[in-house]
Amino acid sequence: EEAALQREAEAKASEAAAKEREAEAKAREADAKAAEEAAKAKEADALAREQAAKDREAEAKASAEAAASAEAAAVKREEEAKASAAEAAKREDAAKASAAEAKAREDELATAQAELEAALAELKAQEDAYNAKTEELKKKSETGGVVSQGRAKNELAQHLGEDPLPLRRAKINQEAAVRKADKATAAAAAARE
Repeated sequence: EEAALQREAEAKASEAAAKEREAEAKAREADAKAAEEAAKAKEADALAREQAAKDREAEAKASAEAAASAEAAAVKREEEAKASAAEAAKREDAAKASAAEAKAREDELATAQAELEAALAELKAQEDAYNAKTEELKKKSETGGVVSQGRAKNELAQHLGEDPLPLRRAKINQEAAVRKADKATAAAAAARE
């Protein structure tokens, strides 16, 4: 009986040791589950940080693309501005050349007008001289003695019959001056337009 009691006590001790090992195994299992949960939480946190980094990288790329696009647009606007400035400079140069051409034509017109006025004055002077001599000879042929009247009539006939070269020359010069003035006027009008 004592041996039976001892075996029973050993069995109880063995059972208690088994229960203790089972409790230790359960505690280790609980620790392992806690460690697994902590590892899963760390993994989820790492994944979240990775996603945040990817999002920031995508934002940075989008920002860089937007900056590059804005820079390209600015460069294009600058090139357009330079082209516009060059075109404006060309138009200004053309306008200056046109103004210089118009000024030259105006000067030619003024010169032609002065020549025309001089030719008209010369023509009037020659006509006045011719007419004055004719009138003087007519008066002489009507007044005075017979001999002086005859001489005056003869001079009048010679005067009327001779070729009035200075008068003809003045008329030709005047006509040429009129043509030159007309050309200069047309050229000045064209240059103004």
